[in-house]
Amino acid sequence: MGTRIKPIKCPNCGSEKHTQKDDKCYLCQSCGTEFYIDDDDININVNHHFDYIPTSNDTTEIGKKIGIYFFIAAAIACAFILLPIIFSSTEKTSSKLFQKDSIDVNDNIYMAVTMSHKGNPCLFYIVNRDFSSDRDNDTKHVDGVYYGFRDIKTGKTLAEQLLVSEKAKNSYNISLYNDNIRYFNQAHRWFLINSERNIFEIDPEQLTMRDVSKSLFKNKNAMSTGISNAQLLYNEYGEGIKIVNNLAEMYYYFPGTDRLYTEDAFNFAKDLPPSELNGELRDSIYYCFEKKNASSSTDKGGKYRLLKIHFKYHLGDPQNRYNFDDVTNTFWVNDGRLVSDRPITDWFTAFNAKIIYQDANYILISYNPNLSETSMPVFQLRATKGNILWTQASEEPIYDVDFCTRSNGQIWFEGEVRYPDNPTQYKVYSLNINNGKLTCHFTLAEVHKIPAK
Repeated sequence: MGTRIKPIKCPNCGSEKHTQKDDKCYLCQSCGTEFYIDDDDININVNHHFDYIPTSNDTTEIGKKIGIYFFIAAAIACAFILLPIIFSSTEKTSSKLFQKDSIDVNDNIYMAVTMSHKGNPCLFYIVNRDFSSDRDNDTKHVDGVYYGFRDIKTGKTLAEQLLVSEKAKNSYNISLYNDNIRYFNQAHRWFLINSERNIFEIDPEQLTMRDVSKSLFKNKNAMSTGISNAQLLYNEYGEGIKIVNNLAEMYYYFPGTDRLYTEDAFNFAKDLPPSELNGELRDSIYYCFEKKNASSSTDKGGKYRLLKIHFKYHLGDPQNRYNFDDVTNTFWVNDGRLVSDRPITDWFTAFNAKIIYQDANYILISYNPNLSETSMPVFQLRATKGNILWTQASEEPIYDVDFCTRSNGQIWFEGEVRYPDNPTQYKVYSLNINNGKLTCHFTLAEVHKIPAK
């Protein structure tokens, strides 16, 4: 039989890597098993050495395996620690990405009036506001009627407050127009009537509006039953409020003197001659138009001239000066209050002429040069002697200028810009007293955005 050479393999792990310790003894380099070969053919005796110290190559292999196992364990531990943080951060980042930084707003503008706040002009406004954000998720914004004040130069909101929510409007009727608001010069106070019932006082110095329907009459027994109707008096009858209580009794209240008149007392007091006004009298100057319609086909004028009215004013109480704005159709009562009325200008051509501001030095008027639908309004400043200081034609169809405020060499006002087939725009302007330059400062937008809370 020929001789066959067989490889020596470790009987424990089968590795062929070994070290020969003597003629018949071997040491496995892989698992450390010591074995030897007997002469009687192939009997193999195994002796395990557990104190085996591997060679440098073995150490490297084992170190790599331990390092891999350690890295995996460390990675798993880190995952348990970091995953919640990562998910939390991701959630916050996602929330920031989808969070609204502004809210869509739709405003139905009830009124906008220029006033004075700490010597500077401001804009008082009342709007019916609708937030078009998601109603299910938005609990910070409430639909309803808001009032507020804005800086008239920049449009920045100075203060804003919810007057009545949309849900409460059914039990709190809102009916507001520019005819419902007036400044009482004698009392130095702004008053607003809502729905011919609620009396509000507006304080632009404090940027507030409050219901004074009860507090105004807290010492007036006749008004203890409450108000059923309230209206601002026409200017010719003085700076007062006509009131009907809940017993259907009519009274006239004048904040300048804090007096409440019965209907009979009012009718008597408004026609008192100066000699019976007990010193409560002031010389007053008032400017108004005398108008001639160009023909019977129009009531919008055609010819106007300015009149200067000098009269005795019953200080803060009932008057009877009739309507100075249509002198040709009125007569004066013989109560001695009218001192004089005279024209200070010649007749001039104008349509829809209106005095929008007057004081001791200036008279600001607006008018249309003709009756064309494309006719743009003209603003003209005159001195109180009647002479023209400047005339400025507008490039926009500005209408409904009812209130003006003079401040810092400018006359400020809010006007409605109306183009055919286009929504009305509410804009704030100023006219320079020196040169008549017309400047638009901002638009009181009906559709806009506000910062999210």
